[in-house]
Amino acid sequence: MRSRAYAALLAVVLPLESTGCFTAATTQVDVRDPRDVSLSGPSGTVLPAGATPTETQVVLERGKYWDWLSRTPFEIRAVREPTGAVALRCDTCNNGFLKGLRGVTGSTYERLLDGTGRTRTTPSDLVDQIGGPVIHVGYDVCMRETTSDDFSFCDIPARLNLDVPTSDVIAVRRKVEPVRAWGYVLLGMGAAVLATGVIAAASPAFGSRFIDRAPAAALLIVPGGLITGMGAWEAFSPTQEQVWRPQ
Repeated sequence: MRSRAYAALLAVVLPLESTGCFTAATTQVDVRDPRDVSLSGPSGTVLPAGATPTETQVVLERGKYWDWLSRTPFEIRAVREPTGAVALRCDTCNNGFLKGLRGVTGSTYERLLDGTGRTRTTPSDLVDQIGGPVIHVGYDVCMRETTSDDFSFCDIPARLNLDVPTSDVIAVRRKVEPVRAWGYVLLGMGAAVLATGVIAAASPAFGSRFIDRAPAAALLIVPGGLITGMGAWEAFSPTQEQVWRPQ
């Protein structure tokens, strides 16, 4: 009986002991003049640096996406606004039979760089060459996405870089923030494991004497405390910001 109880405890505790602390790091770049920033894709430069008195548009990709039982055409264009701002435009990415249904979202305009010189936030691992002559700020933009409770799929992805001359950079701001939702999950897990440990300490199923029940209780209470501590760190630890400025 006791061996079965220990086996049940191990089946619960071991997966929880493998949980850890997770953070999300994002980066944003402030530039002096957005017109000095260029946009590039897999095939090279799409929008070169330079001022334009009127809006400039360049076709990035044409194709079709599945919309129920038919395929709807789309066209993604890179846009340079007169202020120097850079954006992606897709007039038909939010069209089709499935438009407005739960789990289907499309975007017609995604700004990557605004007219004040601030880039859109992006994961830090997509930012390259900080300290070099040109900083590459990468983006994985989804112009149309299908989601459900079990999966998420991007129907129309766009992968591009803003190429920022270091001489035009005011600051590179990197924020590191714990994953709050995961922290609340860990807090719930830890509380459940701790409660189970208390029950194990008092239950005769793990031994008639407390000294016999103590190992089973410790097997739950110790990792339960660790999981609760990690959850508290994830949920309540403050966001950290690191700022790099060219010398």
